[in-house]
Amino acid sequence: MDLYLFFQAFSLLFLKISYSVREGSISPQLIQTIAGWANGDARIALRTLHDSILNAEQGRRIEVRREDLDDSYKIARNSKRDYLTSKLNTHQKCLLEIVERKGRIKSNDLFVEYSNLFSSPLGERSYRNQMDILVQLRLVRGVGEGRWKAYEMPSLGLGNNTS
Repeated sequence: MDLYLFFQAFSLLFLKISYSVREGSISPQLIQTIAGWANGDARIALRTLHDSILNAEQGRRIEVRREDLDDSYKIARNSKRDYLTSKLNTHQKCLLEIVERKGRIKSNDLFVEYSNLFSSPLGERSYRNQMDILVQLRLVRGVGEGRWKAYEMPSLGLGNNTS
């Protein structure tokens, strides 16, 4: 998956807006917010922009508001997450479900709980490889290193920070 850098996502959004949206209907600050939230993923940025504009239109407003972005981003992020989880193997889905249920779990505890669910679980090395894949897909977040490593669900990134 090709990821755009923040400024590239911002430029892409700005270009899309210049061709398809009435001037002044979305502020540069909101465009910057979308680009920051997308974290380099053009699909999330474009989906959030599109749905935000639709939300404003449904509310009979000519200008997109911050509230329009919040709902649209959650939908865009969830649709990407649903797509990614549909491509996971059985072991990855199980590991993800455990992390979702626990919220935050130490790597060793996760491995033990996972191992108890399978008659033929993966070895420790393969387990770490599967967790690395889930981290790379941004479905979970690794915190710490070595035996102090833990996994948790990533935040949605809906704070006031625009970068």
